[in-house]
Amino acid sequence: MKHDCRHKNFKIYYNEGLQRTHLLDILTLIIQNTMKNTEMAVALAAATCTNVQQIMVADTVFDQLPTIQLSRHFSLREFVISATAIRFGIDNTPPDEAVARLKVLCEKVLEPLRLRFGMLRITSGYRSPIVNEKVGGVATSQHTMGEAADIHVPNDEVGMKMYNYIRCNLDFDQLIYEYRSKTGARWMHVSYRADGNNRHEAWINASNASRRDRQRQ
Repeated sequence: MKHDCRHKNFKIYYNEGLQRTHLLDILTLIIQNTMKNTEMAVALAAATCTNVQQIMVADTVFDQLPTIQLSRHFSLREFVISATAIRFGIDNTPPDEAVARLKVLCEKVLEPLRLRFGMLRITSGYRSPIVNEKVGGVATSQHTMGEAADIHVPNDEVGMKMYNYIRCNLDFDQLIYEYRSKTGARWMHVSYRADGNNRHEAWINASNASRRDRQRQ
């Protein structure tokens, strides 16, 4: 059965049998990749809904995303958008303390990294405790405090360059280059403690290998 789902100037037809999870992941990808396509992303989110109530929730995602600018090139929207939060109807709005920590993370790590490598795509930023539990994060995850971000890595060459640049040039708490050979997924986890007590721990965590480096003991 086909349904007509509208969001402003976008019109999408969908089948009830479509995988909602897949399209919600597309929503997250589009919003994190470019703000110009946010409205289309919200339309995609609405297209994954199976009833009127869910459509109403998805249709207001864009309006509910916070517009605070954390730094010159990063907004809070990039750090709070979450397919998991949308899927389960979870409020992923960070408290003021977490927003303040995200600002420091952007200023100390992400802005210098962007200056060196160009536009970055945040795949996971702030997570409320409930969202963190849903995605299988540890209870003490720095994502729940606004101290960490995961960054998309397009390939291993870029990943290693980013890893070594952060490790050798920037102040940070933890740096983990994650790679899954089975899926080909790569991402960089980096955190920064606003109190300045950073441990400078860095390691590569691949599905078939692990190497840990410690810097400035």
